[in-house]
Amino acid sequence: MPQTHQVYRSWLADEGETLIASLDGDPATPVPSCPGWSITDLVAHVGSYHRWAADLLLDAVQQPRAPYSLRPDPGITLAAWYRASLDVLLKAIDTTDPETPMWTVTIDQKAGAWCRRQAHDLTVHRWDAQHARGHAEPVPAERATDFIDELFETTLPYTLPFLGRTAPEAGIALQSADQTYYRRLDGTTGRSHLSRDPGPVDAVLTGTPSDLLLALWRRANAATLTGDPTALAAWQQAIDG
Repeated sequence: MPQTHQVYRSWLADEGETLIASLDGDPATPVPSCPGWSITDLVAHVGSYHRWAADLLLDAVQQPRAPYSLRPDPGITLAAWYRASLDVLLKAIDTTDPETPMWTVTIDQKAGAWCRRQAHDLTVHRWDAQHARGHAEPVPAERATDFIDELFETTLPYTLPFLGRTAPEAGIALQSADQTYYRRLDGTTGRSHLSRDPGPVDAVLTGTPSDLLLALWRRANAATLTGDPTALAAWQQAIDG
């Protein structure tokens, strides 16, 4: 079930502070989960995304606008540059009514969708940075399950058609080991469809909510897969292109 706007805002701020705490050390350190990236590249990506979304919010844009590709200011630390980026985004969120109609990269075409989207994107990249430093913390269960729901219920249903692509036809079940979370994913209609209904699937992915999320994003995880591995691979490809 979606959280309140203020909950997403608190998650965004918390994940940002956690990312900042991982930025001490060599900025050239490779990020294994993002091949070809260093810590500097990761921060550049996340900071650019924050500043792009902030400008979208401030302008209440009605049409798509290409993301930014900025580089951190070499005159300050990575942590300082990223904090400034985060502060710009949080200020834009705090000064924009979440009900404002505007373009977003989800089927929820209101300003509040950006807070949720930014919080979840940051969560994965915070994990990336920590993993590069050798101490990745799991994604809290409530955030991981909300991220999965948002990804398949609101984000992919917008981005796949926007990019002229269809969803994989493969069916896959996502379930937590304690059975508190279950989702059935399929794309037989050409669009991403997520339900809580049991039914035939090509594969079943089982693990903690954090591991389910990390598996979908091709990050190191302890989830187990039964069934056809190409089903999971097809949805991973749909997620990250």
